[in-house]
Amino acid sequence: MSSASAPINPPSSHSSAMICPLPPAKRIAAGLANCGRTTSTPLAANRQITAQQLFPGAQGIIDGLRKVGGDTAKYALDNKLVDELATSTEVEKALTKQFGWSKADNNYRAISYYDYNVKTPSDQGSAIAVIFANGAIMDGEETPGNVGGDTTGSANSRCAPRSEN
Repeated sequence: MSSASAPINPPSSHSSAMICPLPPAKRIAAGLANCGRTTSTPLAANRQITAQQLFPGAQGIIDGLRKVGGDTAKYALDNKLVDELATSTEVEKALTKQFGWSKADNNYRAISYYDYNVKTPSDQGSAIAVIFANGAIMDGEETPGNVGGDTTGSANSRCAPRSEN
């Protein structure tokens, strides 16, 4: 009998294999929903809006986008998801004002996402990390035009506080 037609035997009671009744897409959706619930409450509180306003559900977002003619930036501003809209030039000027200008790098003083872990000492005290993500969030590693869930998760892990045990 070829391996393609071999019967599939369920794991025995002694097996350490775990069977999840949901197909992969539903498991991912369930995980994202749980992640959304865990993060939406503090995010909503920080934005001084309700969790329902933060994520009004798919239909609520569609309706809101229709009201603003599909303008996602206006939707975000009108729904208090962002404080203001700015061009990349305006953002660069604000970052330069805040952090100064690096003549060596010919840019505002910053550290690359890729160099952050290598160049920063481990004991920095309390700090805030900002991770920029631009594009569709897809499962796996980052690809051009898409934010990779694995790549972003790795960045989040590196920014998280570590215990000194």
